[in-house]
Amino acid sequence: MEFLVGFQNSFTSEVLGFSGGIWLLWNDNITIDIVKVHPPVVHMRITQGSSAFISSAVYASLQKMRELWKAFDDFAYYVCEPWILAGHFNSILGGSERQWGQVKGA
Repeated sequence: MEFLVGFQNSFTSEVLGFSGGIWLLWNDNITIDIVKVHPPVVHMRITQGSSAFISSAVYASLQKMRELWKAFDDFAYYVCEPWILAGHFNSILGGSERQWGQVKGA
């Protein structure tokens, strides 16, 4: 794969249904250690020099979000470093979470 996209390192998570899984691509100037894979989330520690943080990459359907927030809460208990969550978070679970605009179907 590296000759196609120009990265020296890669990791792919398991494909779930119609999801293509999560692909991580990085060069040798950083180190990525996979901490935990809990489809549809990959938790990793990213290190560059003496700096490190935890990152969680998410690709989930709206139906899985309540379950995922519980899993994040459980995982957070063990996190002692800065932590960033990134991925598909542009969905809301209900109209009560919306701050602006109209709720669809209202």
